[in-house]
Amino acid sequence: MHVAWLATMYGVGFAVINWGNAGQVLACVAIAFMLMHYRDTYAKERAQGWTREALSPRMKWGIVGAHLLLSLLLQLTVLVTSVIPGLLSAREEAQSAGINAYVMGVYMTVYAESLNGKAKGGDCFANYPDMTAPRSIASCAVDVSNPARPILTVTTRSGEVITRP
Repeated sequence: MHVAWLATMYGVGFAVINWGNAGQVLACVAIAFMLMHYRDTYAKERAQGWTREALSPRMKWGIVGAHLLLSLLLQLTVLVTSVIPGLLSAREEAQSAGINAYVMGVYMTVYAESLNGKAKGGDCFANYPDMTAPRSIASCAVDVSNPARPILTVTTRSGEVITRP
């Protein structure tokens, strides 16, 4: 009986993920079918005179609790294996976007100042304190030896070096 329940639940999960609302309807129908089959199985056994020793109420609640715990563990496992890698990937993308935004903002400021002849070379953190750098940036330097084409070099804490232009 448990194998049939597991197979049905895997099928229900597949249907819900791949078929949207139609999958949800199919899931409800499948669960209702399994519950009716479960009831019919025990009704047939009882009609044939098959008797089973009654379980104590403690044992019944213990079985219910064990099934609930196993269900929660299965759901938690699915959550951990699917959601956490996605969150980590989103975090990396957000950090990368933050670094790129900072680099472009500093470079545009330096370039605009170089057109006016006021570009400041050296440390970006000291020369442009109003531009907040992400924590993942280790160093930032501006080279204005050629005022017509300033060069910005940013090094991240992971060792990546970004140079503009």
